[in-house]
Amino acid sequence: ETAAGKRLRLAKQYLNKLENQEARDENDAEANREIIAHRLQQDVLAERGRLEERISKRLCILDTSRSQLRRGHRLSPTCVTLTDTHIYSASKDGAITKWSLVEGGGRKVCTVRHPSGKAVFTVAASTDNTLLASGGEDKKVVVWDAVTMTTLKTFHKHRDVITCLVFRTNSHLLFSGARDRTINLWNCDEMVYIESLYGHQDHVTSLDSFLQERVVSVGGRDRSLSVCSLLSVQRIG
Repeated sequence: ETAAGKRLRLAKQYLNKLENQEARDENDAEANREIIAHRLQQDVLAERGRLEERISKRLCILDTSRSQLRRGHRLSPTCVTLTDTHIYSASKDGAITKWSLVEGGGRKVCTVRHPSGKAVFTVAASTDNTLLASGGEDKKVVVWDAVTMTTLKTFHKHRDVITCLVFRTNSHLLFSGARDRTINLWNCDEMVYIESLYGHQDHVTSLDSFLQERVVSVGGRDRSLSVCSLLSVQRIG
């Protein structure tokens, strides 16, 4: 199956899912079509960052004058990621620790071990706070349920140490970069590999992604920055 075929299949599955969720009356096909069309329009606006939603009546300004120190790893921490409610940190001891920002102001929730027990060098959380991804010395991308901290899937594709991970904003599309000079794209709704992006001549050292289907990456000794989409790769520097 080609990358284009996978995207078409996933799009059809998404439409079927919307139909099952939104269809209310089997005898009123016109009303169902309007409901699904409205839902699609809302999803498109959300992906483009243009959807207006009521969030809260009040804004609370946090006092940042005082910081807190927390200890939870036996060896050196290597990475951290932040969500609205939690912090996830990982270290060379292969442990991933979840900290609460809501209860107790930095209270340790739990610690889990990376399946291989080897060093974890990168973690990333989805913007809806449901998924966590980790990678490192064992060359595997592990997807976790961010609520229960149980493993959902382990991906095997990279040929060298994984150095960076990022979820596309408002999506469960996951990008992973590694020392094998590749960037892999994963669909964490279907838990499938989609494709690999190439262009770097040295280790991929950092990634970032926002609303569009593209990722910005930087390499090591090749001193380059690449803007990769599912359609093209633009190399800068």
